[in-house]
Amino acid sequence: MGTDDGSIFLTPGAGRRIALPDRGASATLKIVGSDTDGRLAVVESAPAPGAPGLAMHRHHRSDEALYVLEGTVTVRVGARTVSAPAGSFVFVPRETGHMFWNPGPGPARVLVLFAPAGVERFLEETAAAFAAAQGSPDPATLREIRTTYDTELMHDPT
Repeated sequence: MGTDDGSIFLTPGAGRRIALPDRGASATLKIVGSDTDGRLAVVESAPAPGAPGLAMHRHHRSDEALYVLEGTVTVRVGARTVSAPAGSFVFVPRETGHMFWNPGPGPARVLVLFAPAGVERFLEETAAAFAAAQGSPDPATLREIRTTYDTELMHDPT
């Protein structure tokens, strides 16, 4: 809920939920760039147990921070891979390759912050592309979305 001074208060579970079927996850958009004049976006990610997550990637304009809320995720930043249980925090500077996934078997939730905002649009557009295709969209469409919203795969199989 927005206020006159620009502050935002959300109750537990609030935000816009989107499905990310290509990586076995869902996400809840807590705040997006249009809420913060482009300064910050916050997304709660719920990677499914055993799902691969987004491949190793980097952002050229945005820093990313991860705070594990529930469960344990595996995080790779550059050449370093760590197990990150609830309460763990990871900062990923722009231009740095990274990825995270839920190795399972239980649920996990990760609060992901992007500064400046913009990368959250990649999540929105990817979810919309999968919904419109009712399955897997054309790889060229996904590549265009990644390029538009500052997400470069470190190894692009398409």
